[in-house]
Amino acid sequence: MKRKRNYNYGNKKRQWVTKRRKKQSSEGEPMEEVEDENIITEATHEYCEDDVEMNEIVNLLPIVIKEIARFGFLQYLLMFFNLIANKKFDFSNICFLLFCDILRFWSTPTTILMRYPFKETKQFWYIGKILFHGRFQRFMTGYKNTGQSCDTSKGFYDPDNALINFAVPSHIHIETFNTDLNLPDIKGPGKFDFMVKKVVSTNPSNSFALTFDGKKLAPGLTTDSGDVDLLGYEEIPLKIKQDQFQTMYKQIMDLYDRLKHFEGSVLSQLDKNEFVTSLRYVSFNLSLATKDMRQLISKQTYALDKFILKDEKEIGKNYSYVIDVIKTNIYRAKAVISDALKAHNCILNAISHFNKSNEYVMDFCNKVDLSASPSFFNLKDHNSLKEIINEDEETPTHLIKQRTKKWEEIRAAFKVTGSKAHQALGLDGLKKQKAFFQEAIGQQRQPEPDDVQKKAMRYGTENEINALATLHSKVLPSYFPNLSYYEEGIRIVKTGSRNIIGVSPDGSIRASQKNVITSENITFAVEVKCPMSVYKYNTPVYYKIPERYICQVMLEMRALGCKECLFVCWSEESSTVFRVRIKQRLIALILNETMDVYYGDNKTAPSRLSVRTKEMKVLCKEVSEQSEFIGEFPSVYGTVTIENSKPSAGPYVVGDEKKS
Repeated sequence: MKRKRNYNYGNKKRQWVTKRRKKQSSEGEPMEEVEDENIITEATHEYCEDDVEMNEIVNLLPIVIKEIARFGFLQYLLMFFNLIANKKFDFSNICFLLFCDILRFWSTPTTILMRYPFKETKQFWYIGKILFHGRFQRFMTGYKNTGQSCDTSKGFYDPDNALINFAVPSHIHIETFNTDLNLPDIKGPGKFDFMVKKVVSTNPSNSFALTFDGKKLAPGLTTDSGDVDLLGYEEIPLKIKQDQFQTMYKQIMDLYDRLKHFEGSVLSQLDKNEFVTSLRYVSFNLSLATKDMRQLISKQTYALDKFILKDEKEIGKNYSYVIDVIKTNIYRAKAVISDALKAHNCILNAISHFNKSNEYVMDFCNKVDLSASPSFFNLKDHNSLKEIINEDEETPTHLIKQRTKKWEEIRAAFKVTGSKAHQALGLDGLKKQKAFFQEAIGQQRQPEPDDVQKKAMRYGTENEINALATLHSKVLPSYFPNLSYYEEGIRIVKTGSRNIIGVSPDGSIRASQKNVITSENITFAVEVKCPMSVYKYNTPVYYKIPERYICQVMLEMRALGCKECLFVCWSEESSTVFRVRIKQRLIALILNETMDVYYGDNKTAPSRLSVRTKEMKVLCKEVSEQSEFIGEFPSVYGTVTIENSKPSAGPYVVGDEKKS
C-alpha cells in the first residue's frame, strides 16, 4: 500500500514560496529571505508518490519561483494562481493556448517534432493565413532557426537556438489542420463578404460600421487584380480596371485554347486573320501594361528620392519602412516590364509567322545586320550615284545621303528646316523665334549648344540606326508586312514654284521592293528619336509625341507625298511606335507663316506671336493627343556591313538575302 501525503494546494497562502521580508532592525539594513510558515495544512488533494508529474512540480516549484522573482514577474504568477484558485481563468483563452504551444515547442528535442494539440490555435493560424497569407506567418514567427542549416545535421533543429515570437506552423501543416471552418480562401482585394456575414450572424443584436485604414494599403502588389480596392474611392474606380482585366484575360485564354486546338493543322486565311487580330490585341495590352509600369517607376523614384532626403534631414524620424516599400515597388515593376517584353517578343514573332514574314528577329538587345535584308534599302554614296545618273542631270536631293558634305550644302540654303520649324514659327516662344530669325537672315548667330546638348545630339545620331533596326525587324514584320524601308536624303517643300523648307526624314516605308530613283508607293514617312533625358524622372521612351516634333512630321509627310508617318522612340530596352496622320490645315498654316516671316519684305524679327502661331499651337497639341499608339516593342541594335550587300544598278544598296 502506497504512503500518501496530504497538501493543501487550494490554500490562499503562498506555498513553497520564499518571500522577502524586512527584519525588525534599523532602517537601511539589507533584506533577507525567510521561508513562510505553515506550508503544509490539511489535505484537500490526494496523490500517490508515483504521480510523477505532481512530484516534479513540487520539486521544481521553489526554483521556478526564484527565477520568476529574479525577472520581476512574481506578482503575475500570483495573479495567475489566484485566478485559477478562484475559477476565474478561461483555459480556452487563445493567448494562453498559444503560450502552451510555445512551451511545447521549447520542450521538444528537435523542432520537427512540434505538434499542435489545440483546436483553437489551429483555427487561429488557419484564419490568419486566409486573411493575410504568408506575410502573417513571417511576421508572427520571428527568426526561427535562421543560420542553423549549415551547423546541424539534416532534419535536426534545436529549439534552444530558435528566436521565435510564436510557435508558428508551416503553411503545409496549416493546410492539413481540421478546423471545421468552412472559409473560402479569398486572394483578391476588396471586402471579405463571407466574414462580414459571419460576424453579423454571431452578433445579431449589434450593428457594425465597415471601415478601413488607407495608410496600411499596399497598392499594386497583388498578382492578379492590381491595386487594392478602395470601394469606389480610388482615383479611377478599380471595378473598371478589374472588368477590363477580366475581359482581356478571357480573350487571351480563349486565344490560347484556339491555338492549342489548331496546333499542327492547316489554317485557312480567315483563321489566320482572326489569330493576327487577337494577337495584336494582346500585344497592345502588353504595351499598355509596360507603359503603366514605367510611369509607376518614375513616380516611385521621385518619391524615393524625397523620402531619402527627408530621412537625412529629419533626425529622429524613421522613414526606412516606406523607403523599403518603394524600393520593392520599383523592383517588382521592373520585373513586370522584363516579363512583358519577353512575352511580347514571342507574340510578335507569332504574328510575323502568320503574316508569312521572315524578317522578324526573335532576339532582342542584340545586333541586327540590316544590310543582309532584301527589304532594307540604303542609299549609295554621292560618287557612286554619278555612275547611274546622266552627267547633264542634277542628282535628286532625296538620293543624297544625310550628313555628307553635299547634303549640308543643300540644307544650308534653306532658312527653315523641318527640325527647326517649331522654333522658327514661334511655337517655342517669341524670344526663341527672334533669335532664330536673326540667325536665318544672317544678323546674329545663335550660341553653340552646351556640352549636355551636344551629348544628347550625339547620342541621338549614333542610335538612329538602332531605332531603324527595331522598326524594320520588330514592327514591320508584325504590323506592316510586305513593306520595305528606304533611306531618304533631303526633301524640298515648295509653295508654288518656290523652295521654302528643307526636310530630311529618317526614311520612308514603301509598298514596292524596287531599286528605283523616283519616289513611288510611299506609305509612311519615318521619324525616329532617341532621347537622352537629363531629368531622371522621365520615362526612357515617349508615350505621347512631344508637340515640338509635330511640325517636322507634318512637313515630312508633305514632302514625301504620303498621308501617314511612323514615329519611333528608341531606348536600349524598348521602343515605342506611333502612327501620325496628316493634317492639311496645320500644313497650310506652317507654309503661310514661313512665307510671311522668312520670305516676305519684312527684315525685322517678329515683335509678337501671330494669330497663325496660336492656332498652330492648338493644332500641334491636337495631333499629339490624337496620334495612334501602336505599341512598345523590344529594342534591337542595328549595323550595316558592305560584305552582306550585293551589287545593284539603282541608287540603293540592296541586302543579300542569302547572307542573312
